[in-house]
Amino acid sequence: MKTLILLSIIILHIFIGSASANSLQQEPNKKSFEDLVKEFSSSQEDVRFRSLGELAATKEPRSSQYLLQALKDENWLIRGRAAQLFPQVTEEKREEFFQKLLLLVKDTNWYVRQSVAIGIGAFLEKPSLQTKEYTKRSLPLLDILRSDTEFGVRAQASRAIAASRDEEAMLTLGSLLEDQNEHVQWTAAMALADFGTPQTKLFLKEVNKKLSPKTSRPISVALYRMGEKEAFDDLVAAISESNSFLKTRLILLLCKSQDARSAKPLGKLLLTADKEIKQEIVDALVGLKTAEAADQLLAFLKLEDKNYELRFFQLEILNAVVRIQQQSSVRELVEMLLTVREREMGEALLDAVASFKTRETIDLLFEKRKDEKGEIRPIIELALDRMGVGVDGLLKEIKGTKKVEWYNSQDSVRWLASIGTNSVLEPLVIALENIDPKVRAEAARSLAKHGDRAAIESLLPLLEDKDPVVVSTVVDALKRLGINSKSISERLQSLEWRVRADATNIAGRMRLLDVLPLVIKNTQDTEVAVRYESVNALGRMQDVQAVSTLITLLDDENSRVRSASVLALGKIGSSQAISALIRVLGGYEVALGGLAADELVKIPSRDLSQLLINQLNSRSWRARAQAARVLGYWNEVRAIEQLVNLLNDRSAPVRYYACQSLIKIGEPAVASLITQMRKEGVGHYGAAQALASIGAPAVEPLCRLTTESSGQLKISSAVVLAQIGDPRAVEPLIMALDDERFFVRDAISLALGNMGEPAYEPLLEALRSKKIPTRRAGAARALKFLGKSEAIPLLLELLSDKEVPVRVAAVDAIAGLGGKSVTETLEEIIRKDNSENVRTAARTALGKIGTQKVTPNKR
Repeated sequence: MKTLILLSIIILHIFIGSASANSLQQEPNKKSFEDLVKEFSSSQEDVRFRSLGELAATKEPRSSQYLLQALKDENWLIRGRAAQLFPQVTEEKREEFFQKLLLLVKDTNWYVRQSVAIGIGAFLEKPSLQTKEYTKRSLPLLDILRSDTEFGVRAQASRAIAASRDEEAMLTLGSLLEDQNEHVQWTAAMALADFGTPQTKLFLKEVNKKLSPKTSRPISVALYRMGEKEAFDDLVAAISESNSFLKTRLILLLCKSQDARSAKPLGKLLLTADKEIKQEIVDALVGLKTAEAADQLLAFLKLEDKNYELRFFQLEILNAVVRIQQQSSVRELVEMLLTVREREMGEALLDAVASFKTRETIDLLFEKRKDEKGEIRPIIELALDRMGVGVDGLLKEIKGTKKVEWYNSQDSVRWLASIGTNSVLEPLVIALENIDPKVRAEAARSLAKHGDRAAIESLLPLLEDKDPVVVSTVVDALKRLGINSKSISERLQSLEWRVRADATNIAGRMRLLDVLPLVIKNTQDTEVAVRYESVNALGRMQDVQAVSTLITLLDDENSRVRSASVLALGKIGSSQAISALIRVLGGYEVALGGLAADELVKIPSRDLSQLLINQLNSRSWRARAQAARVLGYWNEVRAIEQLVNLLNDRSAPVRYYACQSLIKIGEPAVASLITQMRKEGVGHYGAAQALASIGAPAVEPLCRLTTESSGQLKISSAVVLAQIGDPRAVEPLIMALDDERFFVRDAISLALGNMGEPAYEPLLEALRSKKIPTRRAGAARALKFLGKSEAIPLLLELLSDKEVPVRVAAVDAIAGLGGKSVTETLEEIIRKDNSENVRTAARTALGKIGTQKVTPNKR
């Protein structure tokens, strides 16, 4: 009986693929080598069988002698066990052991022959130099076993051949692919798949073409293992049809495939597979990371079974679902959470749901929380609490004191509203001030959903929000809270003036056009506050029906009402409103005229610009000044001539606004401004200022002015060109240095000095103008103003110029640029130059050097 039990264990290991000798060894115990030797001498075969493995495990050199002895034992079980332990034999005894194995190939007992294949296969699997020596010698022996009459021997021989990794030997397994025994066919096919070379793959494909569909299934599965995914269905079918030993191996193959199609088959196998293989299936489903894989695991979780072992394994399944993290699983998990009765599973489900940190999960939990009976609310709140979604946590996120990666302030506001308790009112009001308009809008919607009228006062300021979406959301929220046309209409007719004023304010902010007639009526109210709020409301409503009423209010006895009327007309912006604002420009109330101009600036009207141009001829300087200011913002080119004429106006504000408007109009005004430049009077300076601000478009006309005979015009043009700083002006200005008037040349030199770097090289070239002494002298002065000390060597050459004014200018420039470093040069000029003017200039320069430091001019 004991022998049968041992044999059953051995056969089980053989069929599930544990071919190595190590798989049959017992755990080493604490027995001494001598004790094990005594046990090996026992008369009980089960004791001898176990002790033989334990002797080999000691790795004592003496153990090999007992293994050799066992190969000749009368008991076939002992001979077989010894053959399996070939890898444990010491190197000194290996050859002798191998020679005895050759004899066992013909042993009368199939278990012994099979054990020879097991031992050689286990030996060949070891990556050592000694293994290579025995590979070729082992193959003939394995070839004999490959043809054995017993299917177990043939199957084990095929595995050993695969362990050899010999290309030629592998092809000999082709005959086993058509073996009469199914187990041999599968073992040979899997052995070839393990080998895994392109030649092996090609070989399997060729053999597969010749076999029937039923016979070819092992080959198809082998090819699937080598990457031929078309054979997936064959693998699934083979699992359902195979015996339990082969099925385990094929299930493992399916698990390792990571094929997306394997989710459903693996899910079915999970229900029937042995305990040892269940965890492999679970890990494989987790590895797929697909919604279908998660669904298969969830199906297992729903099994109704009170078996403790199964419930424990369901906890592992739940952990696997969490590891996959498919959002589609959450609804199922929540449903389980709401119905679970076992505490341990309930806690695990809470943690599982909380692990899905997504907006969708929270939204689902709040959806379930709406249960009116409140039966499931506690468990939902527990889940929310584990995810950190409570009033305090959400408020911190809104305030920015807590950073959460998977949700934002807008989500926080939405969830606060879903909580619905009075404790969320304050956080929602705080959210109304958030920098993000989406958050402000969400807060307004949430306050309306909350339904507390205490939020009305907090919502009203947002009616002035810059974001139109926020404004419209606030209006809707106020309406939901009871602030609508009907309620406002009643308040507008209240006997209490404060109520009328507040109602008018709200009506305007909410743009409740239904109550427009009542608001217009209230503009005639005896209370200033009511009239003022009514005018503001009409401006917010922006309805043209209110324009005539607002025009009459421009003469209201109260200045606040008059100012509000101007602003309201500006917001409406109709032709009638614009005309009224233009008329206000010339009124005696300066502030009101300025306010009207500010509104006109915002609403340019081509059709009504002539009315504004007409105001430029008004007797009122206020009207002329404000009309000039607005026309510039309107970019009205038709007003250019009149604006240029206003540069000579007797009123300084008019001249200022005319100049600023011409600057805004820009290039189209240049020609008229140039004409004004040629004229004397105050307008000349205004035109120069405007041209300097216009810049580049004015450069060429100004350059032409530098050729005019008028000295003042040349100077003004040069000054403006220097202010503009355009390099195109350098050459014309240098040519202007030829002017016979010193005061003109001096001004031109200063202008060139203020032109900066673009003028440097042209001025050096001008120093070399031998035929034009005035140009040489002017260039020297310009270099002094430019502050370029690098020019000193060239200026020194001018000290020998035959023209006295040139030498005087050179002395002044050298002194200004060189300072104390040119003192000796100046002293030498005083001693040697034959011109008193030059010597005087040098003495003057020395005096300046001794008392002050020359600072170069900068443009």
